Amino acid sequence: MNRVVLLGMTGALSAASGLAAAGTAQAGEAPPVWTSVPVPGAAQVLGAVAVGPEGGWAVGWDQNDPDSDYFGPAAYRYQNGAWLPGKRGLPINTRLDGVDVTSAGAIAVGEEMRYLKDGEPAYYHLAARWDDKSWVKERVPQSNPTEYYSRLVDVDALPSGEAWAVGTSDAYDNDADRRGVLMHRTTAGRWEQITDPLITAAGDPDGVLALSPQDIWITGRRWGSTDAPSVLHYDGHQWTKAALPSLPEGTNDISDIIGTANDLWAVGATTSAGAQRPLALHFDGVNWTVVPTPVSEAVLRSLATICGRVFAAGYTTGGSPRFYALELTPSGGSPVPTPAQSATGLLASITSDPTGRLWTVGGQDQSHKPGANLPYAAHSQPLCTPSPPTTQTAAFVR
Repeated sequence: MNRVVLLGMTGALSAASGLAAAGTAQAGEAPPVWTSVPVPGAAQVLGAVAVGPEGGWAVGWDQNDPDSDYFGPAAYRYQNGAWLPGKRGLPINTRLDGVDVTSAGAIAVGEEMRYLKDGEPAYYHLAARWDDKSWVKERVPQSNPTEYYSRLVDVDALPSGEAWAVGTSDAYDNDADRRGVLMHRTTAGRWEQITDPLITAAGDPDGVLALSPQDIWITGRRWGSTDAPSVLHYDGHQWTKAALPSLPEGTNDISDIIGTANDLWAVGATTSAGAQRPLALHFDGVNWTVVPTPVSEAVLRSLATICGRVFAAGYTTGGSPRFYALELTPSGGSPVPTPAQSATGLLASITSDPTGRLWTVGGQDQSHKPGANLPYAAHSQPLCTPSPPTTQTAAFVR
């Protein structure tokens, strides 16, 4: 889920996302004004972004990697005002879907394609840790050795280095056979699978939020006859399924979740009659409610909070996709400016940094040039003044 963990500010600052730093909002609640930051590379989509005290990471996949028979990994590190290539150590046939940054370093998750003895491809859970020089692949249990379609799509870590990652596993790349997977990384760096019937039945978990080892949230969608979204919660003792309100008619997906125990937000999309509409939910510590959103054809993929404000990013679905963003309050969602408003493409992830700025990444659609999607990244102006002041901002103010 592209988390942020900023020590010295909040202990665990998560975005897109996660929990924003405390601070003072600028007068008038100014909308974000975006500045694009060049990303070196072509034919790539960035699917996740996270920032921490020493800089940021954006990860995704390369659609035309000449060394890969599948996707190639895309990974960039933000330092000294620029995105720099940072995929050293990653397996060749790799797609990255999630990243988080803590004081213990960056953790990325995704999938790796390897060939079986009969020459057929198989896809396995992947997790890797950045050791300041290269990525180090970590051993992750495979939920079932006979299931050859496995993928981790999101990760959320605590400052201790303990982390949780969600994904899927199935034998035949079949939606109806898909099972949810939750992996836990201990403080010793060992990954273990967390098994529970509710997680397995979730089918297609898409987001994970770790507020503490005793407060974990998972969002996703259950496939099959019940084909419905799910929000699961772990309270330190057991997993339970959250009681969601009546949702809009159609097929509902929930892709991301952020917030605190008494102020949670979740977003996704509702598909009905062939059209997709933005979906937003809010939890006040007692009840989940549907947050009204504009009547538009769009999907919300990611969330960020900054100084008490909540932003969601995604893309439009009516015709060529375009960047799409909302600011959310319990009473409703309002459109806000997006970067490169005339560009076609998608915003896959949004987060915030120690200076009070929003960051977003995704891909620009270059459909007139087949196979030439461009990785995209942008940041806003400071939307608030972080409080208390921190010295851990050097990587972002250059």
